[in-house]
Amino acid sequence: MEADEQRIKREKELVERQAELAKELVDRNLTTVHEYLLEAQSRTKQIQDHMKEAQLLERFWQRLYPNYLNGEYAAALKVLMEHENAIPLLHHNQARLIKELRSECQEAAADTAKTFVRNFPDAVRDAGIDIDSESRDPKYFFKQGFIEVAINDRTYTAKITPRDGKPIELGLDIEPVVKELNKEIKRLFERPFNANTFLRLLFNAYSAVIRADDNRRDGDMVPIRRITHRLSKNSKNFSSDLFNIDLGKLLQLSHLEFKGRKMQLNNTRNPREGMLIHGHELGGYYGFIGFQ
Repeated sequence: MEADEQRIKREKELVERQAELAKELVDRNLTTVHEYLLEAQSRTKQIQDHMKEAQLLERFWQRLYPNYLNGEYAAALKVLMEHENAIPLLHHNQARLIKELRSECQEAAADTAKTFVRNFPDAVRDAGIDIDSESRDPKYFFKQGFIEVAINDRTYTAKITPRDGKPIELGLDIEPVVKELNKEIKRLFERPFNANTFLRLLFNAYSAVIRADDNRRDGDMVPIRRITHRLSKNSKNFSSDLFNIDLGKLLQLSHLEFKGRKMQLNNTRNPREGMLIHGHELGGYYGFIGFQ
């Protein structure tokens, strides 16, 4: 009996020891696997960081090359200024080249700025674009003041801003500025226009605003910015500058009736809440629209 008990005890101890060894092996392997996981994650992060740096440098060189190739030195200088965070990533020879390019581009851009007031108007007229008589350097106006080109001879940049539109900033290189200006004029003014379609869009947006506001009744005047906001929700292609142009065309045609309702506009004293409609600037800022 005693011998059996000793045997059972030894077998139990053996099983327990085997279990301990198995657990030690699992724990050791688990620790090793975790170490390999951390190592892989660290390598992945390093690779991702290197990839981000490589992509940053690629974008930098991709933007710089065509501007420098085409002799658009102010635009090239703008790229150099905007990508200063890429400079520390360059090796010694590249950094030295960038220093030389910056000096060259800045000198060329300064020369362009000195003659811009004389050469820009000529280049614009050669492109068939009329300059508004109110234009005075450093601000030039086109299409009855609807488009402004503002010159900054400190940063060697030109900013093209349509009324109610998004500004476009370029390097102070005459040919690209004229090209972009011509592109904006075509985008804004050389489009097909259907008065009935536009009036229907206006009426539908107006009706939606009325329905969404319990404090308003059909026929009430609503803020024009509420209308533009509604239209922007209905169409990803909506832009306030195009809306301004189209509303001006509608007023010019005196085509204001839809479904027996006549569109009306009221003024506002706050320019931020209203719109100065192209071709109807003397009417002041319109801030409210209604169908009555």
